[in-house]
Amino acid sequence: MYISETILEVRYYETDLMGIVHHSNYIRYFECGRSEALANLGLPIHQIEKLGIMMPVVNVACDYKLPAKLGDKLRVVSTVNEIPKARMQITGDQQGLLPLLLISLPRTLKKTTKNSQI
Repeated sequence: MYISETILEVRYYETDLMGIVHHSNYIRYFECGRSEALANLGLPIHQIEKLGIMMPVVNVACDYKLPAKLGDKLRVVSTVNEIPKARMQITGDQQGLLPLLLISLPRTLKKTTKNSQI
C-alpha cells in the first residue's frame, strides 16, 4: 500500500459569493492529489504518457460532508491499495470533515489511435 498527502489552500476563484468552494472543485483537488502521488512515486503523468501508457479515470464518486471555505487548508490523502489493478482511492481528511471520493482507474492502457471498448 502507498499513501501520499497533498495540502491545498482554497483560492478565491474556487469559491462562490459566500466564500464556499463550488462542488465541482473537489474533483480538481483530488486530481492534484493523484498527480502528486504519482510524481512522488517517480511516475509523473507526463512521463507515463510519453511511454504510451494512459491512466484514464473511469469512475468518480464523492460524498460531501462539510463545505470548505476560502483560505481553508485541505489535506488530500491518496492511497494506492493494489497493483496491478491500478485502483487509487483518494479521500479527504481522516476526521471525515471533507468530502470522500473514490477514483477508479482501469489497468494501464496503451495509447492507440484505434477505437477500443474498455
